[in-house]
Amino acid sequence: MRIQHMHTTPIYPLDPWQIIETEATRAEFARNATLFALANGTLGVRGALDDNEGDAAGTFINGFYESAPIHYPENAYGFARESQTMLKVVEAAEVRLQINGEWVSPTQLAAHRRTLDMQAGTLTTEQTISAGGQTLVYRSVRLVAQSEPALFVQSITVTSEDFSGEVKLWSRVNADTRLKKVSDDPRVGSHLQGQIFDISKQPLDAHTIEFEQATRRSEMALACAVTHISTPLVVPDHPDDLPTEETFIYAYTLQPGETIRLDKYASYATTLQHPRDYLQSAATQGLQSALAQGVEALIKRQQDDWAAFWHLADVRIDGDDALQQGIRFNLFHLYQSVGRDGRTNIGAKGLTGEGYEGHTFWDTEMYVIPALVHTMPMIVRQLLTYRYNILDRARQRARELGHKKGASFAWRTINGDECSAYFPAGSAQYHINADIAYAVQRYVTVTGDTEFMQTMGAEILIETARLWMDIGGYIDGRGFCICEVTGPDEYTALVNNNAFTNWMAQANLRYAVQAVEALKADAPEVYEALRNRLSLLDDEPAQWAQAADQMFIPYDAARDLYAQDDSFFHKPVWDFANTPAENYPLLLHYHPMVIYRHQVCKQADLVLALYLLGDQFTTEQKRRHFDYYEAVTTHDSSLSACIFGIVAADIGDMPTAYEYFIATARMDLDDTHRNVKDGVHIANMAGTWKCVVNGFGGLRVYKDKLRLRPRLPELWQGYAFNVFFRGAMLRVEVDAHGTTYTLLQDERLTFAHGEQEVTVQAGQPLRLPHSAL
Repeated sequence: MRIQHMHTTPIYPLDPWQIIETEATRAEFARNATLFALANGTLGVRGALDDNEGDAAGTFINGFYESAPIHYPENAYGFARESQTMLKVVEAAEVRLQINGEWVSPTQLAAHRRTLDMQAGTLTTEQTISAGGQTLVYRSVRLVAQSEPALFVQSITVTSEDFSGEVKLWSRVNADTRLKKVSDDPRVGSHLQGQIFDISKQPLDAHTIEFEQATRRSEMALACAVTHISTPLVVPDHPDDLPTEETFIYAYTLQPGETIRLDKYASYATTLQHPRDYLQSAATQGLQSALAQGVEALIKRQQDDWAAFWHLADVRIDGDDALQQGIRFNLFHLYQSVGRDGRTNIGAKGLTGEGYEGHTFWDTEMYVIPALVHTMPMIVRQLLTYRYNILDRARQRARELGHKKGASFAWRTINGDECSAYFPAGSAQYHINADIAYAVQRYVTVTGDTEFMQTMGAEILIETARLWMDIGGYIDGRGFCICEVTGPDEYTALVNNNAFTNWMAQANLRYAVQAVEALKADAPEVYEALRNRLSLLDDEPAQWAQAADQMFIPYDAARDLYAQDDSFFHKPVWDFANTPAENYPLLLHYHPMVIYRHQVCKQADLVLALYLLGDQFTTEQKRRHFDYYEAVTTHDSSLSACIFGIVAADIGDMPTAYEYFIATARMDLDDTHRNVKDGVHIANMAGTWKCVVNGFGGLRVYKDKLRLRPRLPELWQGYAFNVFFRGAMLRVEVDAHGTTYTLLQDERLTFAHGEQEVTVQAGQPLRLPHSAL
């Protein structure tokens, strides 16, 4: 079915670089707190109002979690044993304004404006307040510093236009942070309730407090040091001596034309980076570094850091302000949420909310990495380093699942252990192992990073290849089959020969063979050391190659279609015509067995293979499969629209591709799935880049060669993006008449423009007409 909610009225005014809120609406506090969140890959702070009206605040540290036993009423061998939940940590962003002893009420706001500036990386609140017929202006600027490990900064000014009287700023630091209660929606909530941490508190001076939070089961700890700089200097009151929070009350007498200012700094340090006994020192050193720079210098550094990102990753759209705003918003959140240290990854909701408990899924390898590898490959290396660092846990999980060799990566995790309590849509999604192998191969192909392949990548490829040999087996008359798995479509579970899984496993096996052969030829000493460490038998690569060559893919000759799995075409098609619109997503309204016994897809499954492995299909094959599977797909997953959009563009259906791109680009900004309050949809955000670059731009990498086939959507005047490949940075600018290629980095680059091989050289832009499909 064609995706719904494509055309909506924008919630925020259209602006190419800013998201602007002009009304503080209580009903939307949680949604706006997600959309106005700030982060730096380590620290994330939700964009709640400064006074935390509506209790929408939340501060998160990437990779910082608590675990808890998973309780099954009916247990079984090999079930996941412990959950992991990313925690809300010390909240330091709350500041409330009091005027002449009275809290400011919404009725006193003569004007309200909040601006998320995506060029500057700041969130600014400006409010004009009427107090007894007199006027004050409240202004707050927030940032989560890109240049510091885990630093939040907030600068507040209150200016009197004609007001005379007392103004107080109540700055609160709260360490008793708690999670949402679990709900009927499996995507939201945690069983960790009540006070989660052991908390200690230590005042350092009149303006500074330090809290420590320690988990009880995962044995993680965190220190947060918070200080204030007041102008004019005043000594704050401390109204209560509570063990889990501290409030600083700064009182000022204000006259017309005067301004008071309060700068607030919060520095975090965790046992992810530091020994437990060094946490307080690390947090206070972070404060000292920030204070030495000052707010203005930190803001300037923030602008420079974001300018560097946009220089590499910006996608320019000429002719559609809504989509231009949408893609930049999505890239902004994608970059600020992604882990960059090799120890952390990126959760399905980034660092913006509690949805999916902060877990990492296959989203990283199938959505995030393809978007970043051509713009910021250094981050992709860190994401794949994270996978290598949890490889031992993946080996252990494979043994728990009964596999004698290989590694089975967790479907959802933070530290590498499986956290999915529902194995039909969790551990059964073995394709994640091939997805990771695909990402390794793509990264090495794009970057030429043989050092990564020799030290980490080859080992991942070998261990995932071994897993397929244990999961699958040969069946007479069919070939190598893989049974009892779940593909990307979670509305079809525990099937035999899911086509996507088998194709991706086939690619995984072949990548592993190539990696072993390359090691033997180029780094024999590395190969010997790895062979001995892994006890790799001489005949294993030949077995992988044979299994790949004999991989079974279900095919229906009467339909001239590949089946999504062995049984898919033997089920009745879901009754879409008589399903009420309010019953989507189906997972919240029907028992899984009702869904499983029908032809109905939650998201792109076989269609995803048409994109990832596109050189294995003709255009006509892609068109037939797209038409069939689109008709039975609900797009209940946010991961679906971008893939259908890319394939629609690939088969030349630009109007349909454009409709899917609209749904992708503005999904969160317009809250079309009605659940942004729980966090953004990171995979879909990465999918926005893919829609433009892989879809309209036609970017593919087949057989180690870069290929582009740009086409222009009818409603646009042009678009532009950058592509990194093998040390070169290529600028691609598309308009109605053709494409201009400009080499921004390196001396020359050879690639395919449509079916034509071309070479662009430094200082010599290349102009070419559009290529036919």
